[in-house]
Amino acid sequence: MRLPRNLYIYATMNTSDQSLFPIDSAFKRRWDWEYEPIKYNHELKIKIGAITYKWTSFQKNVNKLIKDAFNSEDKMLGDYFVNPTDGVIDENMLRNKVLFYLWNDVCKDGEGDIFQTSDNTDITFSDLYGENGTETLIKMMEYLKVEECEGTIDDEEQIDDEEESNHNRFALDGGNPDTLKSIVKQVVVNYAANNPQKNAQEIRDIFVDAYKGSSIAHIVETEDEFSKRKDQKSAERTVSKVNLPNGETVYVCTQLRAKNDGDNFFNFIRITKEKGWGEITPTKQAD
Repeated sequence: MRLPRNLYIYATMNTSDQSLFPIDSAFKRRWDWEYEPIKYNHELKIKIGAITYKWTSFQKNVNKLIKDAFNSEDKMLGDYFVNPTDGVIDENMLRNKVLFYLWNDVCKDGEGDIFQTSDNTDITFSDLYGENGTETLIKMMEYLKVEECEGTIDDEEQIDDEEESNHNRFALDGGNPDTLKSIVKQVVVNYAANNPQKNAQEIRDIFVDAYKGSSIAHIVETEDEFSKRKDQKSAERTVSKVNLPNGETVYVCTQLRAKNDGDNFFNFIRITKEKGWGEITPTKQAD
């Protein structure tokens, strides 16, 4: 049998695949080899609750932890470890494919410091599910210092200021119709005014605990928390500043939506009423 000189065969393989024996030198010397590094150029997004993160940022940060733990690149996440058709890695795909692999094949003996929400707080795989699963995922992303995308809502879902000024109007305790962003801020402002003895950290803890598990990320942040992510371009556009009676400052999340049933603003309405912090009602939309 003779092969023509103009026949070229290109193939890719992971020479460190756990299910294969190492490829020996007798095989390798009959081929030309070229190492292909991870390029970190796949523009995927990870969507958790109302926040979208950069897949490449997650990759880089996790891969650094893997390399530091094992002094090896064998277990690193490649560009196409996941490849969703719409370019968005949702919570289920993140948990069931990416994190499941990391838990079982990378961190099975506790290596890597990946499954943590703080330097002193480890989490189990089951913590990523259930009522507080979304919040735990967000805290994990924050601990891993994964960058958020510019604007955490998909571009096609963005509502500019002019459009929002005429739609999605709500009233707090029968007051004047206003945008949902203003309503969220006013709830915090009213609470602070009614509880002037509470400092920024106390108010932050009360609101974060109240909206836990409702897909509302960092509903209230202290000055220190906000400053840690202020280098992100989207940070200034996604919060509203509130000056407390004691002179401290908190930042209120404005990344809430009320476009479709199940959007997180409806959770905000329900919980706000349950806590006795006010009743929010939709008003007639402008023509």
